[in-house]
Order: sequence, then C-alpha cells, then structure tokens
Amino acid sequence: MFGENDSYLEISIDTIPINVAVYRYEDGDFIFVDFNSMAEKTDNVSKDKLIGKHLTEVFPKAKEFGFFDVLLRVYKNGGTEELDLNFYEDERIKGWRKNRVSKLKNGNLIAFYNDLTVQKETEHQLQSLGYIVDNSNVEVYIFDINSFNFTYINKAAEKNIGYTLQEMKSMTPVDIKPQYNMQSFKKLMKHIIDGSEDSLMFETVHQRKDSSLYNSEIRIKVMSVDNKKQFVVFANDISKRKKAELQLQESEEQFRAIAENSSMGIFIYQDKIVYVNQALEDISEYSQKELFLMEPWENVQEEYIEKLKNISKRRLKGENFPQEYNDIKVVTKSGKNKIVRVSTQTIRYKSEYAGLGTVMDITDIVETKQQLKLLGQAVEQMDELVRITDKEGDITYVNEALVAHTGYMRTELIGEKINIFKSDKHDEKFYKNLWDTISSGNTFRDVFINKKKDKQLFYEEETITPIMNDNKEIQNFVATSHDITERVKMEIELNKLATIDSLTSIYNRHKISEELDIEIARANRYENEFSIIMLDIDHFKDVNDIYGHDIGDSVLIVLCEVISKLIRESDRFGRWGGEEFIIISPNIDSQSVVQFAHKIKDAISRHIFKDVEQITISAGVTSFHKDDTKESILKRVDKLLYKSKNDGRNKISFE
Repeated sequence: MFGENDSYLEISIDTIPINVAVYRYEDGDFIFVDFNSMAEKTDNVSKDKLIGKHLTEVFPKAKEFGFFDVLLRVYKNGGTEELDLNFYEDERIKGWRKNRVSKLKNGNLIAFYNDLTVQKETEHQLQSLGYIVDNSNVEVYIFDINSFNFTYINKAAEKNIGYTLQEMKSMTPVDIKPQYNMQSFKKLMKHIIDGSEDSLMFETVHQRKDSSLYNSEIRIKVMSVDNKKQFVVFANDISKRKKAELQLQESEEQFRAIAENSSMGIFIYQDKIVYVNQALEDISEYSQKELFLMEPWENVQEEYIEKLKNISKRRLKGENFPQEYNDIKVVTKSGKNKIVRVSTQTIRYKSEYAGLGTVMDITDIVETKQQLKLLGQAVEQMDELVRITDKEGDITYVNEALVAHTGYMRTELIGEKINIFKSDKHDEKFYKNLWDTISSGNTFRDVFINKKKDKQLFYEEETITPIMNDNKEIQNFVATSHDITERVKMEIELNKLATIDSLTSIYNRHKISEELDIEIARANRYENEFSIIMLDIDHFKDVNDIYGHDIGDSVLIVLCEVISKLIRESDRFGRWGGEEFIIISPNIDSQSVVQFAHKIKDAISRHIFKDVEQITISAGVTSFHKDDTKESILKRVDKLLYKSKNDGRNKISFE
C-alpha cells in the first residue's frame, strides 16, 4: 500500500475513509500508535485515551476474536493477512468486523477494518421476513403482471397445491383454476391491472396436482419490487369453513345459535332484510325492527349502491357466483361514519333463494401505505398474526394484523414481554414444554387461548420458530398464527349436538356408549377398576298415561338434575333410552359403588316432583370383571336392573 520510502506518518490516516489503527510490538503485546477519527466513532473510544495502551487492555477479547494472532503472524512474517468477517463482543462494544493487516517499513503494523454490523442485522431481518413468508400457513403466490407466469410460491402453497416451485414457474393461475380460461381471468383482473382498484378479493376453487379441488379465499395485490410490477396472491384454504357454512344452511336453528354468538354482523335478505343478528344491530345502531324495513344498500356510500343492487338481484335469482368482499363506508343511526367489510353468498332460505351477508366493522384497522420490499410487504399485509421476539421474549416486531386483532398499538407492544397476550387457560406445564422446545432450536405448534387488550379471549393456531444467527445461536423467535375462534365455537356446538341428549342435557346413548368403550380399554391396559350403574324409573309409563308426556319430560329433566348433583366429577352420566340411564364410575370399589347407588335411590325417593306423586327408581350395579366386553357388562347390569324390578322395585341389585 505504501512505497518503499513511505511512512504512515507522511499520510494523515484521518483522510482514509475506513477504520484504521496502527500498532507497535512490545513485550509480547501490541501498543496503539495511532487511531483515526472514523475508528474512534466505530469503537466509541477516544484516540487520546488509546495511544500507548496495550491492545488486550482496550479490546480484551482480541485473542478470542483471532485478531491478536493475525497481528503476531504479520509482525513475524511481514506481508498482508486478512481476518474474515467475525463477531466481536466485550463489555463495552459488540459488532461484526472484517480486518486487513499489513506491516509497514518502520516495523509497525497497520490495520484496516470495516464495521459490517448494520449490514448483518439487515440481512438477518430479511432472513426473518423471508422465513415468515415461506413458512406461513397462508398460501403465497407471485406471478408476472405481463406473462402471468408464476415466479414464486411459498411452502404452504407447495404443500397444498401439490406442485413444486420449479413446476409452477411454467404455469399460470388459469392452470389451477378450472372455472377460468385466460380470457375470463384477465377480465376478472381488469380493474387491478388498470389501477382503478388496488386489490382484489374473491372466493374461487383451486385444483391440485392430483386433480382434487378445494375452496380458496383469495386476495390479490400489485406490488412493485425494483421497479418491476408483480401480482402477489394470499390464499386461504377455506374448505373446512365452506363445509361448516353448508351445515349452517341445512339447519336454521343451528345457524341462529351460532350467528347470535358471532361478533360479525350477519343478515339474510330476500325482497327485504328477513334476518339480522345482534352484532349487526350493534354495528349499525338500528334495531331489528328498523332493519327489517330497510334495503340492504341503505345508508351505504353512493358509489357502491348500484353494485350492491346488482349483486342482490343476482343472488335472489339463484346465481351462485363467488363470494365477493367490499370495503364500504356506511353511516350509523347516530350519524357515525364507519368502514365495514361486506361479503355475500347465495343460499336457500325457507325454500326460496336468498342472500346471506356478513358485515365486519373494520373502521379501526389502519392499512399501511409504506412501500416495502417484497417480503416486507407480504408480512405486513398478510392476514396472519405475526410477532417477533428476541431470545429473552421481548417483542421486537408485530404486523398490522396482530395490532388490529388484539387492540394494542404498536408502541404498547414493542419492548414488552410476549406474555402480554397470556391468558390463564394454560398451565405451567404447557408453557414449560413451549420454552423447552423452542430453546432447543425446534419449532413449536399448538392451539393457544390468548388474551386481547380488552381482556377478550381468542383461540389461535400458532407456530413459533427459532431464528438462528450465523453462529447457530438463537437470536429471535418468530410466531405466526391465525384466529380460529369462530371455528372452535362452531366445533363445540356441533360436538354438543352429537353428544348431548336434547331433553336432559346429559350424555346421549351414543356418547355414553363411547365412554364405556374408553373405560373398558383403560381397565384392560392399566388394570383400573370401574363400576356401572343402570337405573330405571319405576312405573314411568303410568306417569305419562296419567299426567301426560309434558309432565313425564319434566320428571326426566328434574331426575337428571338431582343425580348430576350427586355424582363425582370423574363419573359419566348418560341417557340410555326412554327412562333408562347409565352411570360409569371409575376408581371405585364394589362396596362404595353400592353405597353410592343407594344414595341416589334415596335422594330420588325423597325428592318432591312437581305435579306427580313419589318417584322411585330401580337399579342394577356391577363392577368390571377381567375379560369383560361391553356386551357382557351391559347384559349383566341389565339383568340386575330387572332383578330389582322383579323384587318389588325401588331396589338395588349388585353382582
């Protein structure tokens, strides 16, 4: 770098636009001779306090870093040697450094080094964002705005569609959408292509590589990356949701039960609005009676009225075109301006075609306008909830979807512990397993019950993945999730219908039979003991004949209430049929279960049933025997029940 007669003293190292340090070897260490102003700023140290001090005194990790050995070799051998990019950290400073050391003619050593910390952190952020997109549960597709050829799909898309990225690069959206040809698809994309719309949302059907079909909810945006426009598609597989919607359509009672517990406004319209739920009343501030007198497009932004009228007419004709989403400005009864997301679909209601609409209040959702790089845009605009924490669990990033969903502002979340969302619905064992998994470098997936700012609980399917730095050390945790609250509620309702007796609200025959199978399997595997009680109401036919079936139903209900207060939490109680019931009691000995059966019999005989004379029961009681089957134990307890009846009723028989 320097000529034969040159000395570094003839050149001001402050003029050199990189970090420079000059050293002199002395007594097995290196003494600082000079230090330029750029290096002072980089390492946060004053030149005046540095000159004359030993390298290992100022930078105690220099040997561990590898820099000391490089200096020593160059001092002994001369020439120039580079120290590749590496991470330096002590109690004072830390950062990524790349060094180049040369020996001067006067014997001193000169080191040129670059601080690449910002560059490495930027690379790591991009890596994290890229990981989020590639490992999101939302399918992400990118295709060229001119050729329509796919240029990118994430892992979720590869898994569900069945094609690899390489295969998709020779394909267009038409190849996976059997209901479209290129002409009709371009027509669909017309407004987003000409720029009159900034996004497009609709439902469609995708065809996998194996020719199977699935329903998909699509959102398409145009994004510019490096002055090149591309379409970015976010797709959600909604097959399960569509199936659930079909079940709701087949059962109006079930539909109403779910709709009235939904936070989303729901309405059905024919010539007029014929059904609204409470959520829609809350959103619009109009009563059900007032809404029934209104058209679906009343109090709607003028530019959307004709479009909504056209959609309504087509729905009422029975056209089953894809579900559409429209963000519309509306005015409430009190004069408030709100933005709502409206979607409709064609259904049958009371044997006539109708439109089913959903309304979501999105007034408080602020969509970002900032132009980001492709991956950054994808994360910020995806529907999944995304948060990034450091290795200590402090939040460093949240996306807009999470902000909108939880009710927190970004400023309230950044820097807080991730347990700000923690509810009291998981035990410590759950969280210990979580931290043990991710701390070991593995991905954790489970359903979380978390808490919003307003203390409202919500269910979410969440994936938490550790992000490693170049040293294979955990630097961040990335969590992605989506809200499944409505699905869980629906599953709970459907499960209840499948397992609970509609009259008595205890287990039905199917469920109690299933519980008996489970208990027998547990007894065979672990040698656990259990007993079964089969009971029957004495002379129940006389109750129905004398007092009527309504009174008979009332007796059944009250009897189940009395028994339910007596059984243990571990017991299972179900209606076997008519006036016949079964109680399964695990971990109870023969003497105790007989005492338990007498307790129930006595409680029933003492209870005063409204409108009827005394009610008594007869029961058979038996315990599980080795090699018992469901058929054998049921046959035995049934025989014992009839023995009690034949012995005069209001009896307990045990074997």
